[in-house]
Amino acid sequence: MLLKAIRLINIHLNYCLMIDDIKLDISLDISEELNVFISKVYDLHGILFYPVLNTKTGQVKYWESTYENLKLRLTNDSLVVLNSWHKFFKGNNYSDYSLSQIIETYKDISEILDIDILNATVKKISYGLVVNTPADINYNNWSFYKSKPPTPMMKGSKQYGAKFYFTDFNIKGYDKKMELKLHNGIIVEQEMFRFEVEVKYMKHLLKRKKPVNIYTVADVLDYENIQYLMNDLLTKYSTIEKLPFYNFTQLNKQDRLIVSMLSFAQARTFLQKKENHTYKRYKTKLKLIKRLSDEEYHHTTLRLLNDKATQLLNS
Repeated sequence: MLLKAIRLINIHLNYCLMIDDIKLDISLDISEELNVFISKVYDLHGILFYPVLNTKTGQVKYWESTYENLKLRLTNDSLVVLNSWHKFFKGNNYSDYSLSQIIETYKDISEILDIDILNATVKKISYGLVVNTPADINYNNWSFYKSKPPTPMMKGSKQYGAKFYFTDFNIKGYDKKMELKLHNGIIVEQEMFRFEVEVKYMKHLLKRKKPVNIYTVADVLDYENIQYLMNDLLTKYSTIEKLPFYNFTQLNKQDRLIVSMLSFAQARTFLQKKENHTYKRYKTKLKLIKRLSDEEYHHTTLRLLNDKATQLLNS
């Protein structure tokens, strides 16, 4: 089954991305061995599961365990495995994580559980990329995604990213360098911007005009599905409405004046009414400045995301 899944991956694929958090549901038939009325530790292939009780009835709701960063939950008919594959395999989720390493992760988890997880049902999935570019220039200039404004991602009083919340999925972009320092006390030197899609309900991928048919782990390793997820990531980034970012250090004196005048409502109204010819000239020039700004930052970020995906495929 593994070889079959690997053959599905076309080596000429132009895109690849980091698969991060995955929630898997593995069907089991161990109902005779588990008894919700008996609170005891259960050993599944050498991994100890501890009972979690319903406080009202005293019965066991499920048995839980962990293996490194993976969270495991056991019931009479299923084993749920969730958390970051990237962090499980690499020990972090900010370094590069290639397609070949995703396949190795599948093999490692199967070996640890002593269960081939290739046909495990995928309940949730996250995918994203980290690129070396200033993060705040990106998320600080997001205005809307399909009419919804972003919510700041905060740690105490410090903002380190922005997130769009929807029923079936979330989109987030954040300063990975700052997030590591704030949450884990890890200090890295490089600027890192992470852009990620979190699919909370798989119908977001399945119920669309061109569905991404991910049902099992085997589907996660499928060449076309990887490409569709990459396209989805890049499309979502492109769809975000962004404010222009002006790098005043790279603008000449006249361009700085134009940006300042037309960004100030009172000055803009005055020019429009009293000096309309100047207003029209400034407005035309501002469009050019905005276009160059988009090319320098947002378009560059899109290119970096695309280039990173290609790199990860070929490593």
